Amino acid sequence: MSADDDRLAAEVRRTLRSQADDLPVADVPFDPAAPGLPGLERGDEDAPGAGRRRWAGVAAAAAVVLAVGAGALVAADDDPPADRTGPGAETPTTAISIPADAADAGPGALPTPPEGMEAWSLRWGTTTVEQPPLAQLFEGRGTGARLLVVVYPDAVVGESTGLIVRGQPAVAEPAPDVDDGSTVLAWEENGARITAQYRGVSEDEVIAVLDGLRWRTATPAGGFANPTSGLLDLVVEAEGGPVEIRTTTVDYRDEAGSVAEGEGEQLTVRAGVPVDHDGATVAAVTDRYRDTVDDDGRVTHVEPDLGILRRTDPDGSWVEVDANGTTDDEDALGEVADTVTEVDAVALLTLRAEIEQRVVAEVPVVAEVPIAADGDDPAATVEHRADGDAEAVCLVVEGSPRRCSGAGVEGPDVEGSFLVGERWYVVGVGRQARTISAEPSRSSTRDWPPLPGLRRGQADGWHAALVVVPTDLEAVYADAGPLQRPAV
Repeated sequence: MSADDDRLAAEVRRTLRSQADDLPVADVPFDPAAPGLPGLERGDEDAPGAGRRRWAGVAAAAAVVLAVGAGALVAADDDPPADRTGPGAETPTTAISIPADAADAGPGALPTPPEGMEAWSLRWGTTTVEQPPLAQLFEGRGTGARLLVVVYPDAVVGESTGLIVRGQPAVAEPAPDVDDGSTVLAWEENGARITAQYRGVSEDEVIAVLDGLRWRTATPAGGFANPTSGLLDLVVEAEGGPVEIRTTTVDYRDEAGSVAEGEGEQLTVRAGVPVDHDGATVAAVTDRYRDTVDDDGRVTHVEPDLGILRRTDPDGSWVEVDANGTTDDEDALGEVADTVTEVDAVALLTLRAEIEQRVVAEVPVVAEVPIAADGDDPAATVEHRADGDAEAVCLVVEGSPRRCSGAGVEGPDVEGSFLVGERWYVVGVGRQARTISAEPSRSSTRDWPPLPGLRRGQADGWHAALVVVPTDLEAVYADAGPLQRPAV
């Protein structure tokens, strides 16, 4: 990018940051042949700072520069055309909202768009993951032997199989979630449950190592000191507890309907970054136990039958590329993972607007269900769209631009979660009556209390439900599962 481009990108960013109003997408069909987002293109690998992750704050602003120049985004008019939005509008519209505090919606992480594929779904946000208090990994010196010790706060252990570990009755059983022959030992000690998963050493050898370990502090939460036996060395450890993970998931496909396993070309790219967390995470230590580690401490896990490659960095950040059985080319999957870079909220919101335009332009409407006005809540139309097994839901609130979910495999329930102005709308459509609640369902009959103000509609055998979520709720439950309040 030239100096002039840098100045232009900065000016556009300042302009967008200062506007709190919505920027509606231009009323033109989405052009799949249009240029991609420059902030998502592969950078010069020889440039200073180039690497697996390239911070792309300015590149994201350049994405908006291109979008504005190409007509994908237009500035809000003082007097927009009367027929631009609302139920029954002839010209499909979606909107991108870039409020003054747009930075609160990011950052996220995106790859270079794979050649021959387009983005059909984008999800990002922050989730809290509960971790055990401590994980420690011990490895043999050049032997391939590994021992993973995890401390849990509870002391529930199954019936002893006759083993004694560290003077306590222990249980031995196959390790969960792996098929490499690993065994896990579990026992109670000082009010905690300790598990030890191992491979590359015999049971007798690992019990001898465990028996020789000494706690650093008076409680197991302090972890074991490095052993002196010489068979295994402590190589990495992580303190647990809750950790926030910022996640981004984007689905790329050659066609909207290419969603079945092995069908067409597909790539789902997921990325996660711990927020305000120092050192490794328990998940990163666990991944290192299970998979291949390079000289930089990065772990790579491959499932060739499914076309999945996952990489975990020592700090707990990770990238997963899932081809859904459409390829088993590990090198190709790795190349996609290499392009994942952090992007800001503007880039995420711009890509979301592109996806919504693409859904409107290319995924046919299967059903339109009207929702009547109720008090201050205006009338709306819920659209169920489908292309083969790919489904989406769009919401047109009277007087507001159309909003759409991405197109994906949704099953019998298709749901959407949208901020329209300052209101959080949750919508669902399906063949059965829908419910949206403040609490999860405890019944297979979906009989649980609906949120106040829930409105329903029906047309041609399709049922829709729509609710404006109260401002004091940060999450609700729909038929397909929980939904979090979106940032923008």
